Amino acid sequence: MRRAPFLVPLSREHHDSLKLAHHIKAQRPGAALTASLQQELERQRELLPRHFAEEEKLLLPLLDSSGHLHDSALADRLLAEHTALRQALEEAQQPENLLRLAQMLEAHIRFEERELFPAAETLAADGQPGTART
Repeated sequence: MRRAPFLVPLSREHHDSLKLAHHIKAQRPGAALTASLQQELERQRELLPRHFAEEEKLLLPLLDSSGHLHDSALADRLLAEHTALRQALEEAQQPENLLRLAQMLEAHIRFEERELFPAAETLAADGQPGTART
């Protein structure tokens, strides 16, 4: 799916998070983490908080300025899911919590790619205030 240029970097980062989720799900239940999975998890623990902050900085003003209840609900969901994912990242230090993290990441990325980003692209195309057109 083609994305507006201002969303392309965020969409590309979603690919790395999906790789982590799939890697976790491929892990045998109860098996020790492989070195590559542990490394991938540590990398995402560093990158995801920055990714969340960038999404919030870019998308929340756009959604808040629209004045539509639907867009406000999208903003609320974005913040709630980011908060839950930050917690899940911390809890993923225990292997029994990894599958939950993988499931949350997949669901969150689906939400952003299928609902949030299309709404943001529409608002940007409509020339909402605070939007950097690219």
